[in-house]
Amino acid sequence: MASASADFLPGPTAGRTWLITGATGFIGSHLVKPLLRRGDRMIALVRDPKRAQRRLNAKVRIVRSLDELPDQASIDGIVNLAGEPIFGMPWTESRRKRLLASRIDTTRAVVALCNRLQHKPTVLINGSAIGYYGVHGDETIDETTPPQSMFQSALCSEWESAAAAASASGVRVACLRTGVVLSGDGGALPRLARPVRWYAGVVPGTGTHWLSWIHIDDLIRMLLLALDNGRYTGAINATAPEPLRYRDFYSLLGDALHRPIWMHVPASVVKAGLGEMAQLLIEGQRVIPRRAQELGFEFRYTTAARALRAIYGTAH
Repeated sequence: MASASADFLPGPTAGRTWLITGATGFIGSHLVKPLLRRGDRMIALVRDPKRAQRRLNAKVRIVRSLDELPDQASIDGIVNLAGEPIFGMPWTESRRKRLLASRIDTTRAVVALCNRLQHKPTVLINGSAIGYYGVHGDETIDETTPPQSMFQSALCSEWESAAAAASASGVRVACLRTGVVLSGDGGALPRLARPVRWYAGVVPGTGTHWLSWIHIDDLIRMLLLALDNGRYTGAINATAPEPLRYRDFYSLLGDALHRPIWMHVPASVVKAGLGEMAQLLIEGQRVIPRRAQELGFEFRYTTAARALRAIYGTAH
């Protein structure tokens, strides 16, 4: 067991203390800022402390292993976002193992921490994705839709199951199944926009498949509410209420960047280059945020048109 350290014990005037894994990643770095602004304390589990020191506020405590945290540490909640990015190289057998291990191993360590802490965290917000549902064509998907027998479903399902084990310690567990996050400074959008900027914008597949998305600001607001509101529990779709077809999204993206969208890339070409990972681009999912709406979450960006205008404005 780790020995006590004053760095991780509660102070008389400190705000709440959160442990964040994946704090230097795209979503994590966006989450840290508002938490610090409201006076909360932050502990970041990172693989590269030097890189984290460059990227994170000096007020954030950095640890390389959860073993550095003593049993007496006061942690009010945990946000578990760590995991190797799913986009990138094709899903070879070795990469599938890395994608799974990068999520499951960290999550099991987080659950073990919850078990040994004397002051139990109130909540664990765990990352997940709408890939959980697999492929459903035009069918409308909500949190009751079951997973399918494919890698992306298994990846998300096992990740969520690992996190659910924390409930045995009395920790409230919520898993946010995130869609494509729209932001100008990270995630999928800059990669989608790059060829459009260079007059090489093409739609993958037929373009009739669905894109379920969320603006980064709405995602961060949902994460903050999930930390604070005890009604946020179980699976919650982090997607905007109005998914749209890929061809319509690319049309809006072309308008936002004042560029034409020239053509479609046949699905067979995408599959040849990406293998099973191509499902993320050419199959699509029509997801609605039923639980978030039941909880009264108010989206600021309900349409992709509004989200893209907010990101790109009029200057490109």
